[in-house]
Amino acid sequence: MPVNTTSPSKAQIQEIRAAIDEALAAVATRFRMESIKLGSIRYDANGFSARLDAVFEGGDTPEMVNLRMGASLFGFRPEIAGAEISYSSDQYRVVGLRRTKLILVKQRDGREFTADAVSVARSLRKQGSDLVTPEDPTALAFASSREERRIARAEARAS
Repeated sequence: MPVNTTSPSKAQIQEIRAAIDEALAAVATRFRMESIKLGSIRYDANGFSARLDAVFEGGDTPEMVNLRMGASLFGFRPEIAGAEISYSSDQYRVVGLRRTKLILVKQRDGREFTADAVSVARSLRKQGSDLVTPEDPTALAFASSREERRIARAEARAS
């Protein structure tokens, strides 16, 4: 499909993205890179721009670095980074942390999802996983009243 040089359509941008993704896969293979991802594309009548993130084999993505640094804030142990977990009736691999969301890759089809880190930690805690600490560090932090804080402390001591 020839590209309209005056103003690209959404379909043309999607076609361009697919071609770039295909070329990036070849570059990743050739240079033994773990991943190369094209970020969101911003375009106007004159052209487009996008961010490109590349990680060499054995390297960590910025999101994985965030996870390693911030895991304990959400009640995770450091072993959560790269671990396979069961969440919401599916199997996922934990690949990073973006703000308060865990980045999960579904084992079945490789699709990437985000999930609230506190919710995942609570789910894993209910499953008895050793990837989380026994106490919920967010329960006390988010308690709004004196009574809620007292209850959260009592629950933390009881578990």
